[in-house]
Amino acid sequence: MRDDIRALFATLLPLYRQKHLHLTQMLQNEREIAFSLKSENTDRALALIDNDDASIDEIDHLDALIASARDSIAATAGIDRDRFDEFFAETRDSTVLEILDLCGLIRSILSELAGERERVCSLLSASLKSTGKNIEELSRIERIRRLLKKT
Repeated sequence: MRDDIRALFATLLPLYRQKHLHLTQMLQNEREIAFSLKSENTDRALALIDNDDASIDEIDHLDALIASARDSIAATAGIDRDRFDEFFAETRDSTVLEILDLCGLIRSILSELAGERERVCSLLSASLKSTGKNIEELSRIERIRRLLKKT
């Protein structure tokens, strides 16, 4: 591999490492959100959800940097950016191989994260339903209390 392309890959690797780290933290966070919801600790769940927002912003920023670096590599190598993965999949360069491994791990984490997010959404729906029932019960109790005060 040419030195200039190798140098560009060297700038890409830390970006993928950071993305992997953020996604791993988000997955752990999502599991904690689910636990908090099961424990009926909605304040904790909401705080954790706020943490996810910051991670999502950082991942979006990293994705933009990754896309830019990949475009630079593709342009320097003289390949179409749509053939990037295919073109470099055959290389034996350790940096490229690590990036490809990280991409696989990232896809796996994203899949797990989607499953966890679906579980959290189900738990939130159940919590909302329960809250709605509690509100109805409190309203009935308040009506009974008012009726009892009148008599």
